[in-house]
Order: sequence, then C-alpha cells, then structure tokens
Amino acid sequence: MSNPYHDLANIFPLVEGAEFDALCADIAAHGVREPITLFEGAILDGRNRYRAAQAAGVECPMVDYVGDDAAAFVVSLNIHRRHLTESQRAMAAARLANMPRGANQHTAIAVSSFTQSVAAKLLNVSEDSIQRAKHVHDEAPAEIVRAVDGGRMSVSLAAKVADLPEECSGRSHRCHARCHTLKRPLRGVVSLAMPRPLHTVASGAGASHRAAHSPKSGRGRQNR
Repeated sequence: MSNPYHDLANIFPLVEGAEFDALCADIAAHGVREPITLFEGAILDGRNRYRAAQAAGVECPMVDYVGDDAAAFVVSLNIHRRHLTESQRAMAAARLANMPRGANQHTAIAVSSFTQSVAAKLLNVSEDSIQRAKHVHDEAPAEIVRAVDGGRMSVSLAAKVADLPEECSGRSHRCHARCHTLKRPLRGVVSLAMPRPLHTVASGAGASHRAAHSPKSGRGRQNR
C-alpha cells in the first residue's frame, strides 16, 4: 500500500513504545487474531496490528468494511478498545471536525457533516475541549501535540503552553506574570510528559528545563 492508512483512522494516535513492543510480541507469538478492516483501499481499522505484523513478519488478514458510517465505526472501536483520556478524545474530535473537504482521497467520507458539534457527540467531549485541542494542534510545538496524543498531558495545559511566547524576557509585567503563573505546572507536568528536553517551553517559561528520562511501563493491548 502506498498510502496504507485511511484519513478517518488517522484521527487517533498510533500506539508507540513499550505498548507497541508488547503488541509485536503478542502477534509474533499468536498471529493477528482480528483482521484488518479496509475502506476505499486503505486501512480503516487495525493500523497498529498491521504495523506489528510487519515488524514480526507475520501475515495480516484483511476484510473490507461493510456499512454506511465509517466514522462511527472507527470511533466506536477505538473508544471501546482503548482507554483514551478526555484530552486524547478531544484531539481526535478536533481532527475529525477539521477535516477539510477535498483534502483527502476518500471521497465517500461525507466530510461536510463533521462539524464540531457532531464530532463532540461522537467522541463524547465538549465543543470547548475541541476548540482547545484545535488550538493545540495548530499552535503548540509538535512534542506537545504528541504528549497530549500519548495521554501524558491534558489538552487544557497544552493550550496554555501553546499561548506562551517563544521567548520571554521578563521585562513586561504582563509577560512576567503569565510565565510565573505557568512556571510550576510546566516544570512538574511537562517534565514528566516529555521524553526529552523541551526547549521551546523552557525559554517561554524563562527557565532551562530537562525532561525526565525514566522509562514508563506499559502493557500492550491486542486488536488495535
């Protein structure tokens, strides 16, 4: 497949790290127990199983999607299969609501129906959360977006990070007050969320900062 993943599947983050390693080990030992679902020639459900099967050198059974609501199908499987945080669901909803008409190859998506209101109901989040998630997606550094997608940071904190200036001299009373207010949560939460130094946030908060490097234990889940 030249472009294996369907746009609707890509509203959710991929499994990474120890969790993906565990999935690879499970598939290497037991094979792919649940077939990959294809829609319009791309993977609608099963991106992680597909990746793990490739890594393990295991055949990957595939079936075609049958139905008339591919978006609801993808959302339902991910919501029930994965323990997504509210912030992760908000990020997915923002991507769904922000999917522009004609920007993808999958013409049967009915993109015009994915308003923020529809996406909010589908992902069980508020429209305010979707707006914050969109702001994070559009304005925050890539590592902050990955932290929210990975469930390591809340979308509300990430939105505050996105509002920080790239450089904060502290000369302005308003700038100093804002950075001082955010300093403590950024030191505590961001350092735990990030796998490496977060230079953008560090300069924005007016302090040098290194992220924690202790590995997080994770358990791979099957059928993703």
